[in-house]
Amino acid sequence: MPRYNLHNLAAPGPTHSISPVFIPLPIIFPGNRYFSVLKPLLTPLLFFALSLQAQFNIRKSPFNNFMAVRGDYLYMHATEISNAQYREFLQSLRKRGRIAEYHANLPDTTVWRGPEGYNEPFVEFYLKHPAYSDYPVVGITQKQALAFCRWMEQELMIYAGREKSRITGIRVRLPSRKEWMDAARGKNTLNTLYPWPGTEYRFTEGKKREIGKIRMNFSRNAESLQGFASNLNDAGFITTPVFSYWPNDFELYNMCGNVAEWIAETGCTKGGAWCQTAWQCRIDVPGATDGDTLPKNWIGFRPVLEIVSVKPEIQPLAALNAKLIDKEMAWADTGLYAGITEVSNQWYQTFLAASAQSRFAPADSLWLQKDPYLYHLHYSRCAAFVNHPVVNISREGAEAYCRWLTQTYLADPARKHKKVVFRLPTAGEWATAAHGNRTGSTYPWGGPYARNSRGCWLANHHPMPDAFVKPDTQSANFYRTILPHDSSRSRSADGAEFTCPVRSYFPNDFGLYCLSGNAAEMVQEPDITVGGSWDSETWLTEIPSLSSYTHPPRYHPTELFHKPSPTIGFRVFMEVLK
Repeated sequence: MPRYNLHNLAAPGPTHSISPVFIPLPIIFPGNRYFSVLKPLLTPLLFFALSLQAQFNIRKSPFNNFMAVRGDYLYMHATEISNAQYREFLQSLRKRGRIAEYHANLPDTTVWRGPEGYNEPFVEFYLKHPAYSDYPVVGITQKQALAFCRWMEQELMIYAGREKSRITGIRVRLPSRKEWMDAARGKNTLNTLYPWPGTEYRFTEGKKREIGKIRMNFSRNAESLQGFASNLNDAGFITTPVFSYWPNDFELYNMCGNVAEWIAETGCTKGGAWCQTAWQCRIDVPGATDGDTLPKNWIGFRPVLEIVSVKPEIQPLAALNAKLIDKEMAWADTGLYAGITEVSNQWYQTFLAASAQSRFAPADSLWLQKDPYLYHLHYSRCAAFVNHPVVNISREGAEAYCRWLTQTYLADPARKHKKVVFRLPTAGEWATAAHGNRTGSTYPWGGPYARNSRGCWLANHHPMPDAFVKPDTQSANFYRTILPHDSSRSRSADGAEFTCPVRSYFPNDFGLYCLSGNAAEMVQEPDITVGGSWDSETWLTEIPSLSSYTHPPRYHPTELFHKPSPTIGFRVFMEVLK
């Protein structure tokens, strides 16, 4: 149900007083009109599917109204910024003596004057009267919206510091066009017109009492602003409260309709407004006045929050001994054991701490080659990725890790094996371990298919949509040319956009995880990796045939390795000598 039942809403009246906290967002609890689903804190180490307030270790805070829209590093405000929130911003400027900024950021309330009728009450009362506290702020320029974002960023970091958050840096800003469109679609397909499935702006299925109700605030025609009784219209005269109607998959309200929203591109808006048609409110349609920077009585905004830095919280393993190492190995062949998982960030950080060889530290800056967001710059040291595979390391770093692990194992007098050596596998040894008891199988789980009987992907890779693969006899990529598409969506089809924890998906017969996908794995043969990665097409996650090892192949499932990469990690093998 929507936060407000607009079809039972009379003329605007006083709603509630401004909250004393610096952003007037009410405390959320079940039973009141501001209740929303708060995603539980599953573990202090993993951030997956957490609300932002959980990441900040804050239960009741201004972070409650930011919802995850991409991974665990990009969040969008659940609603358009309301009059009450914007008034709090202005009040803060005035209290701090920033009078010039205060006057520069006052909304232009005269935008309500126009040929459509007598609107002086809105000019006088829309911004400052308590009756409109929950209505979206309008009459502001893109520059004023950016000023609000900077203020919110400062205030949230003050709050986070007071709460001893593990997040040390954020950016509050306007969303880019692509970010806005992705957030508006939610989990729907790329050709979705509105924040819900289908092409209709009314409910056409679902609960009987909701069938026929309009799902956004827009204008059906020039005479429909006031609306009619029951479900014949949207029940909105001008704007409606920011929690009106029904949220999309990401718990975002009014992504289409109510007010158009400023985005990062200069002079551009998205989403349509209360005075515009359903077509103008579509996700794929540009703003009605793109390029015009003047304030309007139908333009507001909602910010996004990007996490840019976190505390380096990965702790080295406390008591590493031969017994613990043996638990991480599984039999693969006579006298040969394979790592159950790819080497994780925690194990690699234990190596760096024990050996003091900082020159082998992962080059996290290489993530910028794959993702423009700054969050991954802390990948190897962030607690969110403690059990993810270490990547962005050199072959020398992997070999140094193997030597250190050998020394650590042999230094334990209680070790199971008298003499061992840890090393990278040969490609043949890797393939034997990957096949398990299914010699000749295409994938570690057996069979020729990358999905199970329910259609679920069985590895973390890049399932390329067939619509974007073009046959090309001149291409060096298996006679295929990949057409431009939204790779972030196609990569996420298997459940992970980038890497995932090393014990994800199902193990093979030997109990080995993620032999296909996640991180491509180094082998002793120079210049190639095997197994494919989170960014590899499906065919590259196949177990390569022996013919693939003589030379970096053109048509066999191996990939080149010349330098550290966000897609490449490694798995150690233990050879028992005595």
